Amino acid sequence: NVISIQEEFDLAKQVLERMVGDTGEIKPVALENVQARIRGAMMLNWANCANGLVLVTSNMSEFAVGYFTTGGDNQGGFAPISGIPKTLVNRLLERAAQRWSLDSVTAVLALPPSAELKPDQSDEDDLMPYSVLDDILFWFAADRRAPVDVWRLLCVKHPDADPERLRGWVREFVRLFT
Repeated sequence: NVISIQEEFDLAKQVLERMVGDTGEIKPVALENVQARIRGAMMLNWANCANGLVLVTSNMSEFAVGYFTTGGDNQGGFAPISGIPKTLVNRLLERAAQRWSLDSVTAVLALPPSAELKPDQSDEDDLMPYSVLDDILFWFAADRRAPVDVWRLLCVKHPDADPERLRGWVREFVRLFT
């Protein structure tokens, strides 16, 4: 069953327009997050009716950099993958898909990761490649290395990447994380 959120979205947009008034502007991120919040509320309401539980879909990588919508995809009753980095989530899903012939999971894994809140959105375009993000997460947060040391390690592990781009990603990760 596919349920449209267009009516709720249009109403929320009208309310936002009234809230910001003539001098304000609705930032694109606000319109993106409204969608996630509407879906989150719908899922919670459905769970109440079905005696169910909404699972939070955010993983450790997303939580580390705040790449989720408060009141949207991070609300629910249980967060089973919140302590697992995105790259490991993908490896576990790949293994499960192979082991149990889950073609639907294989098809989803073939798509670029996306919050799907705007056209052609890519999580890795918004952030950085998850392989880099998870390396930074481990070395900076878990291993407690200094940003310059994290950058040096990235340069060794990702020799084909531009060192200045890696430096920028380290800076951005540290900014978002802290």
